[in-house]
Amino acid sequence: MGLLDALDPSPFGVNIHAADELLPVFTGIGIRWFRIDANWNEMEPEQGRFDWSPTDRMLDAAEEAGASVLASVAYTPSWASAEARRAGLTEAVWPSLPPADPETFVRFVQAFTERYATRLGAISIWNEPDHEKFWRGSPEDHAALLVPALRQVRATAPDLVTCGPDLSTRRLQATGSIEGLCATLLGSDEFAQRRREVELEAIVSHCLRVLRGEPPSADERRRLAEAICSDQATAALAALLRERAT
Repeated sequence: MGLLDALDPSPFGVNIHAADELLPVFTGIGIRWFRIDANWNEMEPEQGRFDWSPTDRMLDAAEEAGASVLASVAYTPSWASAEARRAGLTEAVWPSLPPADPETFVRFVQAFTERYATRLGAISIWNEPDHEKFWRGSPEDHAALLVPALRQVRATAPDLVTCGPDLSTRRLQATGSIEGLCATLLGSDEFAQRRREVELEAIVSHCLRVLRGEPPSADERRRLAEAICSDQATAALAALLRERAT
């Protein structure tokens, strides 16, 4: 059995960020997967000083609810980014800059996985590195983080499912395929080899525009909640999405 086979098979999840108070609401309608933020810039605001309390709280709530968690690790603290890169940029965009030394990120990933390896279902490296809002480095800069970080996860937490890149919808629409996008992002000649090197189990894509037109009606939301709790959940959800796409 592979690592993916051992995960909770539920196809439904919510990107909950850090809103642990919402966990009981979603688990009450059958949601069993949650994606949370593991923001390096917030969890290590000063080099070597960690604040684990928000993640501890999220994982306590998830465990109490019997839910599985995917942690998305991203965002550079100001102490780790190159001052020259920050020149002329507002402080709000500093977290999207590559660290001056990728090893500082790898050390954070090591500390994070050592603490949470047995409490997570999966981990992904960097949120939407193909979107300029979240990543202001090159594809090569991203690969310099992704590959050693995933190797560190594999060394520290061999039973944790590794995911990456954590891709936006914008570039997916332009390229038309996940593999094509990853080849563009990581370098076409190296993507397959890099994926083998880190034993990457899953590629993440944020399909944010599946529902088109007006937001779902109250009746559609009710039917979706019923679908989530039914034995035919996947088929029922697919039918709803097809209706909204036509």
